[in-house]
Amino acid sequence: AIASAGFVSGLLIQLLIAPFADRGGVFGLGVTGLTAGVGGTLWFIAADSLWPLIAARLLLGCGLGLFDVVARKALVGLMIEGSGARLGSYLSASVAGFLLGPLLGASLQRFGFHAPFVAAAILTAVAAGPALLWLRSAPIARSSAGENASMLQLAARPGIRAAMLGQGVVFANIGIFDAVIDIYLEDLGAGNTTIGIVLLIVGAPLLVVPTFAGRWVETIGPRRVLVPLLAAAGPAITGFGLFPIIATIAVAGLIQGTIESVVFPTTQLLALDESGTEMAATGQAVLGVTGLAAAGVSAFMAPSVYAAVGARPLFLAMGALSAGSALLAARQLQRMD
Repeated sequence: AIASAGFVSGLLIQLLIAPFADRGGVFGLGVTGLTAGVGGTLWFIAADSLWPLIAARLLLGCGLGLFDVVARKALVGLMIEGSGARLGSYLSASVAGFLLGPLLGASLQRFGFHAPFVAAAILTAVAAGPALLWLRSAPIARSSAGENASMLQLAARPGIRAAMLGQGVVFANIGIFDAVIDIYLEDLGAGNTTIGIVLLIVGAPLLVVPTFAGRWVETIGPRRVLVPLLAAAGPAITGFGLFPIIATIAVAGLIQGTIESVVFPTTQLLALDESGTEMAATGQAVLGVTGLAAAGVSAFMAPSVYAAVGARPLFLAMGALSAGSALLAARQLQRMD
């Protein structure tokens, strides 16, 4: 309940806030988001039962969702050109925080349960200064109220739908992986150190590839690479279940992580082609909502499926879903011609 609260609040805040970011309110929204991030983190210190912990996670999720919307809007700026590399670098920074956060928390735990949250709040507050200075000076393409299409209107466009399919299947894979990989590796005899190494291997491509991938995809066009990427993701995710060997899982994860590193800037650029810079926040929020929803549903269902039928049927099903998404995305892209 605590973990899912953050995803739910992040999803809802993107639905509500993206149009305001498109109209130019990035600085005020950034201040609100970073303040909520610090406040939600500190609330964990005072929380001593389930509902206060859920409330703290809701506030923290709101902060993350707010800042994510305005950061992507500011990174796109006045032109799509160069956005692939910038959005890719932002993804790498996000993944770096995701990977380093647990290490920081574990290292500070010896100073007490509250220590990691104090440190996280301080780090967020320190980073807020330069982040807000950047938001204040970032040139953005503003959208008038009359031009600001709703998410539903954007989602009706074939290019956006193709991007949503890519985003959805990748996040569904991530949700399943996050929900069952610890249990799966433990069942195969892996200890905590081995599990940590496997997770680092899987996440490593997302630290270095997205910037270069975004530049490459922008050069050749996202429409040319999305379908082959989704088709390749099928065998990669299937590899997790076909060969229940720790080393093989690590290799499959490395391949899947590399594919994801290219899929993310591909879907973002495809959405930008449809939304334009004026509605960039709304277009990127469509992807964000799709990804969060897919990850939430798959993460909720995966442990029960794994317990009932095991890893092989679970990952075979995800491989089939990736292949099906590739076919559906191809049909949507054909409608753009």
